Amino acid sequence: MLEVFGTILAGLGLFFVGVKIISDNAKQMASRRLRMLVSKWINNGLLAGLGGALSGFVTQSTSVATFIVASLTSSGLMTVRKALPIIIWANAGCSVLVLLAVLDIKYVVLFMLSIAGICFAFDKPIKYRYGIGILFGIGLLFYGLQMIRIGVSPLAEFGWLQSFLYRIQDSYVLAFVVGAFLAFVSQTAIGIVIVAITMAEAGLFSVDQTIMLIYGVHVGSSITTWFLSSGLKGTPKQLVMLQVLFNFVGAPLFILMFYLEVYLNVPLVKRLVGTITPQLKEQMAYIVLLFNFGVPLVLSFFLNPFYKLLVRLCPPTEEEDLSKLQFIHDQALNDPETAMDLVEKEQLRLVKRLPGYLENVRVEKTLTESAGYETVHNASTAVATEVQSFLTALVDKNLSHITSERLLNLQNRHSLIISIEDNVYQLVRTIDHTECSVALQKFIHNVVEGLHTILLTIVDAMESSEKSEVDLLINITEDRGDLMEKIRRIYLTSDTALDVPDKSTLLYITNLYERIVWLIRRWATLLKSVHSLDQVR
Repeated sequence: MLEVFGTILAGLGLFFVGVKIISDNAKQMASRRLRMLVSKWINNGLLAGLGGALSGFVTQSTSVATFIVASLTSSGLMTVRKALPIIIWANAGCSVLVLLAVLDIKYVVLFMLSIAGICFAFDKPIKYRYGIGILFGIGLLFYGLQMIRIGVSPLAEFGWLQSFLYRIQDSYVLAFVVGAFLAFVSQTAIGIVIVAITMAEAGLFSVDQTIMLIYGVHVGSSITTWFLSSGLKGTPKQLVMLQVLFNFVGAPLFILMFYLEVYLNVPLVKRLVGTITPQLKEQMAYIVLLFNFGVPLVLSFFLNPFYKLLVRLCPPTEEEDLSKLQFIHDQALNDPETAMDLVEKEQLRLVKRLPGYLENVRVEKTLTESAGYETVHNASTAVATEVQSFLTALVDKNLSHITSERLLNLQNRHSLIISIEDNVYQLVRTIDHTECSVALQKFIHNVVEGLHTILLTIVDAMESSEKSEVDLLINITEDRGDLMEKIRRIYLTSDTALDVPDKSTLLYITNLYERIVWLIRRWATLLKSVHSLDQVR
């Protein structure tokens, strides 16, 4: 018995490792170029569906398709409505694995493991390392399934298991519940389906029980997805709920057909797969295919009302609106000068958000309402990442010497904007989460107001592009290290006697302030050099 269960558990372990390797390498391949390609062909519903099916087949995970789609929708390169065919047809691609698993491809799997394993171990060829990783993961996945099949076969010889299964052979609801429970616990629908088919082939499950167990597995996987998405909101939640509703729509439909066929002898799914092949394991595999190809086919005619339902269930968040790009687009890469102008517009959007951070901690507020700094920080990080990826794509273009200098300057300024934004966020977060004395509060108020003025000046300098505004920014951010050190000594040694937490907060805030001012001065210097470069041109 130990050998049997050991083989099954080892097979499950290899299966999970294979899925993990496939998923990790597929996500690494989700570069900007790939995402741009996806954003082009999603305009055609047929190509979007084929692409979704292909991604599901290659990665054996709908989460990878969801990962790519989520990154595109969050950056504004794709709408959720256009992403629907990709997600629903990814299920169809995943289901093909079940058919392959019941076929005798043992030697193909061993050959795949040998070649991919050697290349994976030595990381050769480096250019195709992620593709090789996916191939190696697929090999492990199939080898794990082969071990599960080997381990399950002897279970039919256990008398106690035969007796138990005989007692529940007419309980279709129990088979459904067992399938849902196992899928929920294991978090792998395909693996449980393969085990169920193998056990049916060994005579442990009846055909009808196996069918209901398969339907239960699909529902159980959706319940797992629903629980795991409890912390999501907005568009990511819409994409996850699409996967949840996929099975919640398909399962009742197929269960209804099952009972019509069992109790009223209406020839439907079971009769159809019986005419295709006499092999039990292949019949069950075809049922999985019918479910995962049939449901997307039906949903394809109702995508618009389905999308409206998703929006109603999970409306977009404020952070998503702030995370969307407004100016840069893939076509702009064909004209580098225009592309860099658009990048500067995106950078200006990021810079304009900086004074708003301080509104959360200012005593004298100038804005009646502003988004929370956590929301703005997350959204700005998303925009900055997309801009950085866009700038990296520009490097591959054939640029003149002067254009290359401008691009390098723009990249450096973008890195500084990212650092400035992160440090301002850290400053505001520290102030917001720290309880301090009255004396320290006055000091913090002065720091916040001074920094607010500087941040307004950097916005003016970037908007106007006037040399005088840039010079003003450079002047007000000149090195004041001696002054800050004097202020520290006054507060740390004065009669106000700050306690230890207040002293620690004082040191941290002044260090952040100095760093922010230095970064702004460095940014202003780079902007001034761009003006000199423009005069040369």
